[in-house]
Amino acid sequence: MSAAVAVSDCTELDKRLPALAKAAQDGALAACDAPAGEKEAAAQLRTPAAKELLAANPCATAPNKGWKFTGRGRACNPESRLINVRNVRTGRLVGQLYYLSVGMIVAKNDSLTWDQTVSMKKTGGWGRIAGTSVYGVGRCASADKCTTLFTNFPMQRMGEGRTNEGQWKMRSTIDKQGRERGKGQNRATAVFINPGWVGVAQHDLTSASVRCDSIRNMGRGGMGAGCVLPEYWPTMTEMKQFPYISQGIRKVQRVGPHHYGRKTGANPNPLVYTSNAAIRKNNNDAACPSSRPRPPGQTCDEYPFASTLQGASRTQWPDWGWRWVPKNENDRQGYQIRTFYDNNRILNGDRFWVDAG
Repeated sequence: MSAAVAVSDCTELDKRLPALAKAAQDGALAACDAPAGEKEAAAQLRTPAAKELLAANPCATAPNKGWKFTGRGRACNPESRLINVRNVRTGRLVGQLYYLSVGMIVAKNDSLTWDQTVSMKKTGGWGRIAGTSVYGVGRCASADKCTTLFTNFPMQRMGEGRTNEGQWKMRSTIDKQGRERGKGQNRATAVFINPGWVGVAQHDLTSASVRCDSIRNMGRGGMGAGCVLPEYWPTMTEMKQFPYISQGIRKVQRVGPHHYGRKTGANPNPLVYTSNAAIRKNNNDAACPSSRPRPPGQTCDEYPFASTLQGASRTQWPDWGWRWVPKNENDRQGYQIRTFYDNNRILNGDRFWVDAG
């Protein structure tokens, strides 16, 4: 085996076969990694090995669809894959190893470290695949705001009934006291080797992007810096507890042509958070001007929120609206909105939904 020959995918192997054939001995083999086709993936998911692996990872459904986000701090990436083994001289397919891979990433909103794991199971195969092993490597790219604390993906034999596992822990390098934000990814790779192959096959396990910041002071309680998965757009459900406010939100989401903040139905459009103080003031002044007389015990409530780019100063009626609500309800609403922003580490430009019931 020549470690100098590392193949990232089967397209690359096809291009390199002529050059490999000139240097290889008769009968030499080379391998490449590829996603399983739809029919192969369906058959693979019916195997006992696949069922066992998926049972241990509930979010791992519908393989080969990319990272699936189940929250602001958790995502998984189920993949149905195969390794093709070819005769270097003839190009003939002489073996295939089928396996299922489930990547997981967990970030915490009060920590600058995050974890990535991968679990693999061989689900079948034929031909020249006996003795295949896998190990993993990973690191943050130089442009990323993170560093690798440790990698634990040692060499492991792939076989029926075995689960091959790898783990990485990463840490953001942002200044936790400096009101800074930065993204990072674990640029991980699974490496498949076999004593009968020329070189190795590789599969990219790069994680979803993690964003960490020291801008939001979590919960006003000093939780400090933390990390989230920004590709997940969270849903604010806290407005359901306020009967007058939620009624106003539902009306705007129903009659407004853009249905801002409503995740369900046709034409969903998320709200976009803004930290720009001037925009927020303009939104509030347009919807709830101080010149409007307040009835006793009542206060003006607007939707979309003044802290969004869809606020009243930037949106046409009826995509926004206002109404009188009890002052104590409006005061409690402000706390709930701030808490939602803090818990989800919502920063300028972040998108989110509002479910008012």
